[in-house]
Amino acid sequence: MTTIIGLKAEKGKKSTRGVILGSDYTITSTIPEDRGNVIYKRQVTNPFGKLYNGKGDRFVAGFTGVIDNTSIPFIKDLLDGKFDLEKAIAEGKFPEIRDMNLSRWGMEKTNKRTNRNVTSLQIQR
Repeated sequence: MTTIIGLKAEKGKKSTRGVILGSDYTITSTIPEDRGNVIYKRQVTNPFGKLYNGKGDRFVAGFTGVIDNTSIPFIKDLLDGKFDLEKAIAEGKFPEIRDMNLSRWGMEKTNKRTNRNVTSLQIQR
């Protein structure tokens, strides 16, 4: 389970005010092991950073949930500044996140396995 904590720091000079972010530093992976007629799923934990500075230190992104072949290119593009975050924040829409999440569930708005709506990452400044 991921924990991300943000503290707003307002004391002192205006130029040094900001937000302090912290998170845990582990990731749990499930590794399938084929043992003949049976496949075991082994869970392991490893160190893994969850907070990253975006291009030019203009934002910090925190990641939770599944890291896979769908999310890795998205994370790279986000950190490289390939999305218009100001527009996404102003309009309250981030179609790239929507599309990434929908692609995980076969372009359905509901996860058929759990019958729940697909959720998305929220980004605010």
